[in-house]
Amino acid sequence: MDHKDHRLRILSLYFHPDIATTGQLLTDLAVGLTEKGFSVRVITAQPTYEKNTVARSENYRGVDIVRLWSTQFNKNTFLGKVVNSISFFLSALVSVLVSEDRSPLLIVSNPPFLPLIGVISNFFQGTRFIFLVHDVYPDIAVRLQYLKQGGVIHTIWNSVNKLILKRASSIIVLSSTMKKQIERKYNFSMHARDARPPIDVIHNWADGEYIKPMPKDTNVFLQSVGLESKFVVQYSGNHGLFHKLETIVLSAGKCNDRDIVFLFIGDGGKKQTLMQMTRERKLDNVVFLPYQKYDVLPQSVTAASVAIVTLEENIEGLAMPSKLYSILASGTPVIALCDADSSVADIIRAAHCGYVISQGDVDGLLRVILSLKSDRAMLATFAANARQYFEDNFAYPIALERYSSVIERIL
Repeated sequence: MDHKDHRLRILSLYFHPDIATTGQLLTDLAVGLTEKGFSVRVITAQPTYEKNTVARSENYRGVDIVRLWSTQFNKNTFLGKVVNSISFFLSALVSVLVSEDRSPLLIVSNPPFLPLIGVISNFFQGTRFIFLVHDVYPDIAVRLQYLKQGGVIHTIWNSVNKLILKRASSIIVLSSTMKKQIERKYNFSMHARDARPPIDVIHNWADGEYIKPMPKDTNVFLQSVGLESKFVVQYSGNHGLFHKLETIVLSAGKCNDRDIVFLFIGDGGKKQTLMQMTRERKLDNVVFLPYQKYDVLPQSVTAASVAIVTLEENIEGLAMPSKLYSILASGTPVIALCDADSSVADIIRAAHCGYVISQGDVDGLLRVILSLKSDRAMLATFAANARQYFEDNFAYPIALERYSSVIERIL
């Protein structure tokens, strides 16, 4: 189908060349839509994970990018993250309202109040918008005990979020359980069933042509960090304040097998805490590395003998760890620290590519790590199963086609 007259604006705090996962995903999506014939314009901020500023406007692989002003405080502090988000929100709101462009908006839920721009633009300009839900707010803030349920902020935030859901032309969520959470909100926000915007489940993805299984003996990244002879247990991604990554360090403290190394790649508000735990316990089997550039990703993700994915307790249906898809694409066995009835656990079991361990189960985590290290046949089976399940369910073309269909529906 020819989409040459179809225009779309993507509104996101993160985009190329930002290495934040949201930025990488939306960059893939924008480029893919452009290649399908859509005219895509991205409204974003300066990269938050890079030190250098980049051009305020550019065309990247056919995608027009406009980078707005926003503060650049330390994103690893709560205040810095909030101020950065608010300043970008204000810049983006002005940019959208003064623009003569009325093409639909695709707005991601991070930062959580960003989709309010869609509501305002819809009200004053009649702009249609797609609400892309990566995290369900304010529920996730309540579950993580950052916000008091029933308090003033929670009540206002919940009302705003319901308004966003009601005004959206379409809603995209990352899992079936997340869809159920949104539908529960509808019971409070809308009455006429036929007036509800459709909710589509579209999982995140990875580029299966870019990230592929790779033999450990040819992995240059492993060699560069001196871990080519080790059994690498890897956590890669955001070390966020609400990520309970202490379980991994505590398991490392109980591990007496010197051939096993626990590798953390990334950054975030909890990284210093994890490093302090490691120093206090004098652990020499825990290694911390910064975020790696995108061109290193195919080797850094395949450096793992087994990869760890975390999903905090009681937030099932409120978030979905996007790193899972890259791990599956790399053909790496997975250990998921999450609830047994979560979507992540369902995927691991359906793929038969690893184990599900409860958050905080230090001994359980160490037990399955040692089991995988000792059973190389099982390790190989899990690895092959991971890649196959990825190809069948989470390959980039599958997601791109589904996004294209949703966008086409509201044009």
